[in-house]
Amino acid sequence: MDNQGLSRDQVVAQRQKFGENRLPDREKKSSLKLIVTILTEPMIFLLLAVVVLYFFLGDWRETVVLALSVVGVVVLEFYQDTKTERALEALRSLSAPQCEVLRGGEYVTIPSTEVVVSDILVVNEGDRVAADGELIESTGVSANESILTGESVVVEKNIDDKVYSGTV
Repeated sequence: MDNQGLSRDQVVAQRQKFGENRLPDREKKSSLKLIVTILTEPMIFLLLAVVVLYFFLGDWRETVVLALSVVGVVVLEFYQDTKTERALEALRSLSAPQCEVLRGGEYVTIPSTEVVVSDILVVNEGDRVAADGELIESTGVSANESILTGESVVVEKNIDDKVYSGTV
């Protein structure tokens, strides 16, 4: 490989332009705040208004059925939102703590958060990929992408194929 990797100045410029190699921290919502957010969604708000309308019209059966349906939707949405939040936390924890990159003609080990766009990562068998990228050189590479796809079968990779952060 002829490439020498990024120079120190290029690394600084890339970091200023694109930021660090990490998922942004998200504000954790309390359960109560999440439920309030769900209840104030336009569709839920409309359904609750219809529940109130049925109540004042004296249609108890429709009131109860629709109210229970709204409760079911809120519970499902709450479950989905908390499940999504747990999945994002798991992704954050799965990033490789350190990785090897080629910079200025030398191989150096750096924290994975310091990887920048256009870095050349060196990934060996069993290593977790520190950032999304493209293979520029490979010999019999395969990747376990089950974290992304749920499939347990490894995927064969060739030059110019994409590799994804967190895969092995």
